[in-house]
Formats: sequence, C-alpha cells, structure tokens
Amino acid sequence: MQMAETQSIRGQASAQQRAGWVAGRLVLFCLASMIVTVVAGLVQVSFGEYSMTIQEAWHAVFNPNVMFNLYAWSAFLFGTELPEMSTASIVVWNLRLPRVFVGIIAGATLAVSGAIFQAVTRNELASPFVLGVSSGAGFAVLATLIVFGGLASVLPLIATLGGAVAFILVYTIAWKGGTSPVRLVLAGVIVNMVFQSLQQGLFFFADDLGVVQTAVAWLTGSLTGTGWDEVRIAIL
Repeated sequence: MQMAETQSIRGQASAQQRAGWVAGRLVLFCLASMIVTVVAGLVQVSFGEYSMTIQEAWHAVFNPNVMFNLYAWSAFLFGTELPEMSTASIVVWNLRLPRVFVGIIAGATLAVSGAIFQAVTRNELASPFVLGVSSGAGFAVLATLIVFGGLASVLPLIATLGGAVAFILVYTIAWKGGTSPVRLVLAGVIVNMVFQSLQQGLFFFADDLGVVQTAVAWLTGSLTGTGWDEVRIAIL
C-alpha cells in the first residue's frame, strides 16, 4: 500500500514537472526572440546592391500580391515558373528573403542539434563541434570538392553522411561495455582533431582557387548567393 502511494506521488510530481515546463519567462523569451528575428530579417532585406528605400523594401516584403499568391509560392518552394512581379518584389523575394529564411532554419537546426547532443550525452559542453560531427562533415565536403568534383550537387547529403560516420566513430571509440558522457566528449575531441588535420592536409591537393573558396565557404558558413534552392534543402 505504501509503495503504491509512493509511486502515485512520484507520478503526480512527474506530471506536474511536464506540465510546468512552459513558464511565463520561457514564453516571454520566445516572443522576444521572434520579434528580434523578424526585425533583423527586415533590416537585412532593406539593403543590397539594388538601390531601394526601406519603405519600398518593406512594402515588397508585405506585398499581398506576392504573400497570398499561390503561383508565387509554388515557384519559390517547387521551382515552377515565377509569375509576373514588380522589380522590387523580385529582388526582395527571390534574392534577399531566401538568405533570411536559410539563416533562420540553419540557426534553429543548430540549436536543436546542440540540445539533442547535450540531452543524449548528459553533458552541457556537448555539441556537434565538440563531438567531431562538424569536422567529419567538413572533411567529407572538402574531399568531395577536391577529389570527386562531379558530386558537388549532392554536397548536403555527403556532409550529412560524413557527420554520421564521425559520430559512429566517436561512439565506437567511447564504447567499453557501455559509454559515458566523459568518454564521448574525450573521443569527440580526438576525432575532431583528426578530421581537422585531414582537412588541412587536403588543401595541399587543391589546384583550383575556386574550389578552395567554395570549400572555405562550406567550412565557415556563408549565405552569399543563397536562393530558394538552398531554402528547399534547408527545410528538409
């Protein structure tokens, strides 16, 4: 009887914890972050090589003829033919906004990735960088660009596979009848350094400056030249 009461109390406490994780401070933080993101996006689309005022840029962003145009969204998301639009709308929606969307999606994905790694390893220092996943993906991209240039069109998939192989390698090294957060982090640091060294070595085999620039852009991250094709990949 006492055991049943204890289990009931624990169950109620657990339910209260699950129901109470949404706190007012968390909601306020999320709303503030959303406002900052929207404002930053509007600032970003207001400047570029094509000269237009801030009012013109913002009017193009909230142009109902584009926002509620199914043919325009079909062109953006599925690559169909772009309907007739004003020059300002084309510049904002086809050139500037994709960079904002990719930045938002990439940032959110990195945040979720870091949270997953920290939850799995039970270590607040764990991240795709510490555990060697990022360096493994970077090595796969660099090797593809330098050695297998014909596969450049599937670089996102190759980067994903490289990161997965790196994490499997980390987990294998850390496994000893089980694993622990400390061993995972230590193994991740080792694998990270190995793949970073291999990346530096591959640069000596690159003869084309364009390939080197593309590789550096992939390794450091860049939104230059980002379009709706990259938005579609980022959404996946």
